[in-house]
Parts: sequence; C-alpha cells; structure tokens
Amino acid sequence: MRAQLAIFALMLTPVPAQAQPAELPIPDATALDRLCSPRGTMQFAFGETGVPGSSKLEATLGHGFDLPPGFGAFVSAQPRATEWSGQLMEMTYSVKLPQSQAAGYTAQLAEALAAAGWTPADMPEGQQPLYLMGYGGGRTFQKPVTEEATTRVLAHLDYLLGELTLSCGRDDLLRRHAGEAFGELPPGTPRPSVPEVALPPVQTAADCNDPARLEAVASSMNDRSADSFIGAMLARTTWRDRLTTWMTWKLETSGKIDKRRMLTLLMNSAGKASPGGNLFATIQMLPELFDKIEMLAVAEKIGDRAGYCRGIVDFRGWIARVDGITLRQTQATQAALAAEAKRLGVSLD
Repeated sequence: MRAQLAIFALMLTPVPAQAQPAELPIPDATALDRLCSPRGTMQFAFGETGVPGSSKLEATLGHGFDLPPGFGAFVSAQPRATEWSGQLMEMTYSVKLPQSQAAGYTAQLAEALAAAGWTPADMPEGQQPLYLMGYGGGRTFQKPVTEEATTRVLAHLDYLLGELTLSCGRDDLLRRHAGEAFGELPPGTPRPSVPEVALPPVQTAADCNDPARLEAVASSMNDRSADSFIGAMLARTTWRDRLTTWMTWKLETSGKIDKRRMLTLLMNSAGKASPGGNLFATIQMLPELFDKIEMLAVAEKIGDRAGYCRGIVDFRGWIARVDGITLRQTQATQAALAAEAKRLGVSLD
C-alpha cells in the first residue's frame, strides 16, 4: 500500500503555525536567482545528492528549513529528491497567507519573474504530462538550462488551503523522478539493503488516564522526527516498497516476463496474503479512519485533552493494523517475486 501511511500521517500531523508577515515584500533579482535558477536552488545544484531534508522520508515528514529574511514573504523551503537516485530535483518555498492577499501578491511575483527573464510556460491544467501534474494550474514560468534548451527549469506559483508556494524544479529530473517512482531504475542499480525498523510501541487508553503520560502522547503529534511514531511507520513501508520495486525491476529488465504476467503475479500474491483474500482490505478501512479524524478534531476543539489522547491512541492502533496487513502483503509479494526469479534463472543478488 505504497504511500498511504504518508497520506494518513500528514492528515493528522499538525504543521507549526507560521507568523504572518506585516508586509509582503517582493524578492529582488538577486533573491529570485537564489530561489530558482538554471544552476540550482539556494546553495544546492540540481542533480546534487545528499541534500539535507530531500529524501522521500524527510520530505514527507516536512524536514525542510526556515528561510532568512530577504526572500520576499516566503519563510520556509522544502527540498525534494528523485525517488530512487536521490538527486535534488525541486525546492518548494511557502508562506501562509490569507486569501485576500494571495491574488495580488501572486501577480506581483509573476511580474518580478517576468522582469528577471522568465517566460510563461504552457501548462493547461489536466493537459500537462503526468510527471508535471504538480505544475498545472496556478502560474508557471520557464527558463532554459542550456542555450540548446534541451531541458528547462520551471517556476510554479500556486495558492491552496491558505498557503502560497513557489516550486522550482528541473524538467528532466522531474521526469526521472516519475520514472523511478514507477520502477524505471537507473542501469546497474544494486539491490537495496533494507534496515530493520522496529514497530514502534502503541500507547493504550490507560496512558490517557495519567496526566503526565497524557501530555506526552498529545505533544508527540507535533514530532516529525525520523524516530517518531509516524517517522518509524513511514520508514517501514518506505524500505519494504523499495525492495519490492527493485525486485520487480530486475525481473522486468531481464526480458523473461511480460507486464501482464508480472501484474498477475503481484496482485495474486498480495491478495492471498490479505484478510479474506481481499487485496483492497486496507482501502475498506478508510471510513474507520475518517471517524477517528473527526473524533480527534472535536476533542481538540472543545479542549478535551483526555479525549484527544485517546483519539491519538486509536489512530496509531489503526495505523499499526494497516501496517500488519501491508507487511504480510509485501512479504508474500517478495516471496512470489523471488520464486519467479528462480524459475526464470534471474539473479536477485
């Protein structure tokens, strides 16, 4: 169940409030060049590996960084790397803004980008290629990376749910990311080593009867570290999915199995390991999740700390149950892939 735990985590993990700027300054040409240029973004070059906070897990947990003054109204930045090769492909800058200010400020930023040599990119929403879906709508500008214009850098302004963002991404790396996400790995990619990420402890409702434990549980919802509950659960699914992707890629690139056979193999193996043979058992658990979200929101709104604590316990119990199902599905899938590789004489070392 690739990435579903990430979605659930973000639905319930609060984002620290950002201070509203008294004014909305426009970044000058130098600041715009640092925010986004054909060379890179901030102090990082496009294609660079090891950029702090850019891995899939770090980006999901929101491990970006605060911006110093001088970059217009933007106050934070989140780097993102390609799915498998870990190359910096994009930086997204953001600031919380009321809707009444967003349209005017976006127009001013667009004028500043045009003055700095950026040209409008034709990105009609719903018509752009899949790998550029995030650049549809809003306003998108482009600059060529080289004089031959074999690829380009995109600057995308968008406003959603009270947040204004400027995304800066390089076209070819965004395309590479999409390919890697669908299992098109770089030639010679070695088998990933999968660390053992222990299932983090899930508190019980009894913890919510103790004031000290109650506050510890409630405050833990703000923890986005890698060793937090959500961080550990995301790491478990991330590494499991990574190995499955690699095994699938090795089989497909061997030329000894077609896509129909591969799809049948994956679905049958995961289905047999699912409760009642239902491959979509975790999807059917979603209504239960929405109930828990509503209970959490009500408890927080009325200041019921004990109820909020119990809601967190229930939510984490739900996540643990989903993890148990996906673990069995993954183990069955990987066993089936290993058996198929052996039958076909394909090495998975």
